Amino acid sequence: MGFARVIVGLGLSALLAQGVLAGELALGGEANESTVEFQQPLGISDNKVTSSDVTHVARSPATEAVQDPQDVSVAPKAQPKLNSESYSFKTTVDDVKVIKWEGLGALVGITALGAKSWDWGGSSFHFNNEHWFSKNTGSGGADKLGHAFTGYALTNAFAERLQAKGRSPERAALSASLLSTALMLYVEAFDGFSGDHGFSYEDVVMNSLGVGFAYLRQTNPRLKSLVDFRMEYKPSGYKGFKPLSDYEGQKYLFALKLSGFKSLKQSPLRYFELQAGYYSRGFSKEARNDGQFRRQNGFVGIGVNLSQLFFGYPSEADRYYERTGRFIFEHVQVPYTAIRAEKKF
Repeated sequence: MGFARVIVGLGLSALLAQGVLAGELALGGEANESTVEFQQPLGISDNKVTSSDVTHVARSPATEAVQDPQDVSVAPKAQPKLNSESYSFKTTVDDVKVIKWEGLGALVGITALGAKSWDWGGSSFHFNNEHWFSKNTGSGGADKLGHAFTGYALTNAFAERLQAKGRSPERAALSASLLSTALMLYVEAFDGFSGDHGFSYEDVVMNSLGVGFAYLRQTNPRLKSLVDFRMEYKPSGYKGFKPLSDYEGQKYLFALKLSGFKSLKQSPLRYFELQAGYYSRGFSKEARNDGQFRRQNGFVGIGVNLSQLFFGYPSEADRYYERTGRFIFEHVQVPYTAIRAEKKF
């Protein structure tokens, strides 16, 4: 009985080896008409595996799903977001329609502000050389930075709304840039009818720089995580609360956010930022009548990154108030949240 058990056991081992080899040949796709022979021990009859046997094994129910590619389940590809490829005038129109209420709101707000604060309609159309940041200008260059900041902020706002509607960052940034450029040209055209301003090529250049920087920031996540362009405002006491026209109360700055550095993402330093900026004082008629002298100041400092402090890193799971709050802190510098050293020019 013991000898018989050995014979049966060895026979089963040989049959198992034949089945494994047949499966390997079927999966490898290299079976042919050649015959594979096995040395069978202890008098077991020779068994031969032919290509027909291999085919039978390969097409067995156990292996059918592996062999037939039509039966293999393939996960559906994710639908790509609308991108900027083959961008056309129709693409721009489609995107503007998607954010028509935001664009209309900006147009109405700009028109109201121009009529009330910028003296639109106060003169016939004329050009004006505003001499950039010269001390002989009406605001020491603060209005130039205001043009850049307005184009920048509009572009960012439109781009992020378009991305929320499913546009890719590249397409959203391009459509937003074109819409913002059109709105800023509208501003400049009506500045030409202002006795206080006039159409200025310097303003057009600064508009373009602001829009261009926003485009780069929207299409480069690394840049966006590192750098903000902001405006700080405290009412000067001469015009009430007018953040966009009270140049005596404005400061403009760039902030380098330490949270954007990979090595500092888990460090307490991520709540801080390095700042560099500019402001002017004593250029308005009201300030001069108050006895102030014209002065232009630059500054550097260390500030608190309020966006990181209150909302942390951006996430697709962010709620509306988190996205809104982060956007505000990325564009508005809250007074008294930085320590600075200043230099008069």
